[in-house]
Amino acid sequence: NTLTLKDLSPEQSANGNSLLSMVINVCMSMGVALVGVLLHYFEKIGSQHSNLWSFYNTYVVLGVITIFASLVFRRLRTLKDKQDSSTPPLEEAGVIYFVEHDMNAQDFSKYPVQGIDISHHQGDIDWSKVAAQPLQFVFIKATEGGDYQDPKFVENWYKAQQQGLVVGAYHFYRNCKSGSEQAQNYINTVPKTRNSLPPVMDVEFQWTCPEVTAEQLQQQIAIMAKRLEQYYGKKPILYTTPNYYKNYIAGYLDDYPLWLQDLKNPPPRFDSRPWILWQYSHTGKVAGIATEVDRNVFRGDANALKKLVSSTVSRVD
Repeated sequence: NTLTLKDLSPEQSANGNSLLSMVINVCMSMGVALVGVLLHYFEKIGSQHSNLWSFYNTYVVLGVITIFASLVFRRLRTLKDKQDSSTPPLEEAGVIYFVEHDMNAQDFSKYPVQGIDISHHQGDIDWSKVAAQPLQFVFIKATEGGDYQDPKFVENWYKAQQQGLVVGAYHFYRNCKSGSEQAQNYINTVPKTRNSLPPVMDVEFQWTCPEVTAEQLQQQIAIMAKRLEQYYGKKPILYTTPNYYKNYIAGYLDDYPLWLQDLKNPPPRFDSRPWILWQYSHTGKVAGIATEVDRNVFRGDANALKKLVSSTVSRVD
């Protein structure tokens, strides 16, 4: 069977885009080498064929300009995508284009409740080592779209709880499927327990689904959010970025808590609506996890986190 982009999760697609970028860079390097070979060849025969020499000069100049322009365009396009879209910034050809926010002592004193979010991309996790770190909670990827389940979810869900971590599960929302389909996928996958964090709907820019209007998105995420709230008895948390929030969600579902991604600064408040979770890094280092991991803080103390677990409160003031 042939595997296409639509068969991949966004995280898998991101890895594919990174590989594709590397291939493109290699091809460009080969193109530069080819220009060098042609330079050597035309240099030998140029004195005998002035017209050919003139053609060679034009070819080299145009070739160099084309290669340089394509490199500049790709870099500018990447920077724009990462600043304007709501996708987590991708590592492309080994380069990360954001200077991530470094948590200092003042930050840790202001946001003492720390956590991570993970998926199968973190591989096998030694949860005993993770629990030994100053971490209080973990969000685990459970589902995506209408029929995808993270292959490591069940293992991560139970092992993290066994080590005393407060757990929650997140769903990557896809515009390709209806809100009701996606809600059912989550319900079929994530256990209904009293001691877990509210469900999370990860709503952000996506590459492999058709673009939708703000009204279309709002209608479907409302269907999913209300279905999850009805089943789990807790208001789902909306994960997004400031840009995506302003463009698609602002003024809608205002009574649902926000989890915002901002890799440079603490996220702003929107219309007096505070965030309760802040994802400040994609390159965290945590003992027990071999890969880089997303780092987050909770807006509140340990008691406020317990309150979020045990009640349907949608805000932490």
